[in-house]
Amino acid sequence: MANKHSANKSLLFCTAMLLLFALVFAACSRDDAPRLDDQGESVEQTAEMEIDVSTPSFGIINILRASGNRVKVTSKSETPLFSATGYRITINGMPAELYEFDDGAATAQAAASVSPDGKTIAGKEMPDGGGQFFKTEKTIVVCNAQDTATVAALELAIGKAFAGSR
Repeated sequence: MANKHSANKSLLFCTAMLLLFALVFAACSRDDAPRLDDQGESVEQTAEMEIDVSTPSFGIINILRASGNRVKVTSKSETPLFSATGYRITINGMPAELYEFDDGAATAQAAASVSPDGKTIAGKEMPDGGGQFFKTEKTIVVCNAQDTATVAALELAIGKAFAGSR
């Protein structure tokens, strides 16, 4: 009789454990966890805009990413600062703008229109009081001068700013 009682307890224990395991497994397999892109940013709220791989912008984005930064292209610039293709991007979640020019001469001409303090472009006041400006041969990247982490990321990936001050 004691053996039958012990077997019933073992069966009850195993059944309880299987039920508990099933509940834990069901809870862990739910699909409500946030989905992240390859750089750890949520893909739920914002769609990333595709950039042609042959463009200088694609190269700058990849340089920033290779430096360990999370970069996302969110849209074309609605009110561009320069007469060039502009993209709104985020670098580690912080907003910036990237402008792509046809050649080095056009980039140099646009860069020359920026005041050394980064507060005006061609004599027109910058929104938000100015920015920090970085350039390569065919691109200019503008970020908030007070955002020291983004400024540091751009300095590491591209080099020192040509205009603007922190």
